[in-house]
Amino acid sequence: LQGDWSSDVCSSDLLETLESTFEAQVKQLDGEKAHPFLEQCLSLMGLLRKVTKNLVGAEECYSNLVKITEGYYGTSSEMLMTALKNLGAVQASQDKSAEAQETLERALETGKRVVDLNKIKAKAAFKQQISEVIFLLQTVNEKVDVEEFNSSKYEVQESILRRVHGGETTS
Repeated sequence: LQGDWSSDVCSSDLLETLESTFEAQVKQLDGEKAHPFLEQCLSLMGLLRKVTKNLVGAEECYSNLVKITEGYYGTSSEMLMTALKNLGAVQASQDKSAEAQETLERALETGKRVVDLNKIKAKAAFKQQISEVIFLLQTVNEKVDVEEFNSSKYEVQESILRRVHGGETTS
């Protein structure tokens, strides 16, 4: 293997490839930018922009991903919960605490609906995702300091985790 394999060059090349792939997919879809075929590309572009500290670009990708996912899968899907978690994490990284809190609370409510409807596809992955949502939400709540992380929010989160873990407590 030859060439410059520095992270900046690789990131730039990869992002360029992803963006051209995205545009080619949009062209194949006759300009439709809200199609589920675009999910993977948007998710990867969001992740790459996040790790390269282009948080505004990452937020744009994840916002679009949330719209597509919600429109296609509805408000009770693991995919939506993950997209909301990623969007909330990027918002929190930009110190948009109020927006992040709202987004992460939506992710938590989505997770609750997934559990209520027994629509968990991969239990271990879902446990990890819901735990990350809760951790991010607690972190944002500490930053916001508008209200303490009250016991009712904790109880909702603990209830979701208990149900996912088969009735076991997580504390």
